[in-house]
Amino acid sequence: MCRTKTTTAQDVAARAMDPTFERLMDGYKNLLKVVSVRDLILSSPDKSLPLYDLDKLSQKLHLNKGASHFIHKYPHIFSFSKPLLSLTDAAIEIHRRESAAIKATAPAAIDHLVRLLSMATATATRCFNFTPSVETWRKSCSSPSPYPEMEFAFKNGYPPGMRVNRGFRAKVKAWQRLPYPGPYKAGRRSRAGIGWMEKRAVGIVHEFLNLTVEKMVEVEKISHFRECFGIQMNMRDLFLDHPGIFYLSTKGNAHTVFLREAYERGSLIEPNSVYEARRELLRLVIMGR
Repeated sequence: MCRTKTTTAQDVAARAMDPTFERLMDGYKNLLKVVSVRDLILSSPDKSLPLYDLDKLSQKLHLNKGASHFIHKYPHIFSFSKPLLSLTDAAIEIHRRESAAIKATAPAAIDHLVRLLSMATATATRCFNFTPSVETWRKSCSSPSPYPEMEFAFKNGYPPGMRVNRGFRAKVKAWQRLPYPGPYKAGRRSRAGIGWMEKRAVGIVHEFLNLTVEKMVEVEKISHFRECFGIQMNMRDLFLDHPGIFYLSTKGNAHTVFLREAYERGSLIEPNSVYEARRELLRLVIMGR
């Protein structure tokens, strides 16, 4: 499964595209810009910002056509009364709900943080008996009778139109059977060598994405954890080699990876309150003018 060379721009461009995730990213890349501007406004004492000040930050915030053009694209989010820019009542209410949801889910956030620390190569935090999220799926697939092939497997679902030939299926099947103790257990490298390292990396990234609010993250951000988790592989290699588990999108100013199994028709299968508040803001972004 693991390729012997580092991912090139051509490798990324040649990957099988998934229209559903790409449509989601069309709106999401604009949402990130909106959130950046929104947070600037909310950080000011009077919850407003001179348009001139925002214009000076246009390049940094990737507002390619300038601040004025950007804010007028989203009248449901931004209100402008010369010379000040503020938020609409709808945008303020969405932010209030998101803040309340974040506060309410603080205990879960702490649990997720402890889990992240428990996946680090340092063994000091490996005193918790955590069960990785993939085990829920494995048990459901093995019920009512044990199914040995599922013991170390991951759920796969490929992009529409992707050609999955017999040779590729055989490699996936062999890789699925490869033993791996799990992201929360300190296992040693087996005779499988690089295959074991690859499965360990997939297990850690799979669990990492499951611990995020939206089951997605910028590749650059998760790459910062490579050393902490003891992952020696290039992250983009990992995502391209396992298109049934992860989906890599290159839209926007940063590459983004999704946990494929967590989504159906562009939405989380099991949404949470923080995600739902952010989706409300995304709907306003998509509405545009």
